[in-house]
Amino acid sequence: HINAGYNWSPSRLLLSPTFHGRDSFAISLLYQALSAQLFVRFGEKMEEKGSLPLTIFSNRQGKTRQVINMNDIVTALALSTEIRSAVIIDKKILYFESMSIQDVSRRLSSAHIWVSPHGANMANMIFLRKNAAVIEILPYRCQRLRVFFQSMASALGLRYYSTSPTRAMELQGFEDPSSIDDLAATRRLCDFEQCINTEKWEYMNFRIEEGLVSQKILQAVYTTETFE
Repeated sequence: HINAGYNWSPSRLLLSPTFHGRDSFAISLLYQALSAQLFVRFGEKMEEKGSLPLTIFSNRQGKTRQVINMNDIVTALALSTEIRSAVIIDKKILYFESMSIQDVSRRLSSAHIWVSPHGANMANMIFLRKNAAVIEILPYRCQRLRVFFQSMASALGLRYYSTSPTRAMELQGFEDPSSIDDLAATRRLCDFEQCINTEKWEYMNFRIEEGLVSQKILQAVYTTETFE
């Protein structure tokens, strides 16, 4: 996807948008131009559902980076009095693998807040309205991955937030605390030592605590900026 225009240094730890002559301002213009063209071609907004900000969730199919308990999270948030007083929860979770680009455009262009797990699917933020909020759910101890789509969100005039599981046992296959490699957990105390090559934690399916997602949604709503 076009986010590859934001290059990484060889260590894949620091963002270097000017590496190999790529300029961050030029890349920003590219995002905006592509976004405008897609809106012209596919942009048909769904009817607004009310005066409160609309929050839409997406998830991944397959064997990698899927939020296992996404259905439970959406159901719980839709029933939460605090959340219901702040936003409208769209209970239909999007799976982009089975959607046309027209449907993706229609759904996301009506969202004020979009919650999604990390992955190339997040390039679909080009369909969001200006000043919408993007909440990226990162894999456990993989905060370094946020620079990909944090940069893209900034270029598109979107507000970016991220969260991730706080416990290794939220990873699929690590439900038993005794099976967690203490050494591997210790190595992840520093951001720059996360997702180390052969361990592949960044690709595992995982769960995340509902409260962490709720917190980010409320943070997105109660900032000083307003939605358009």
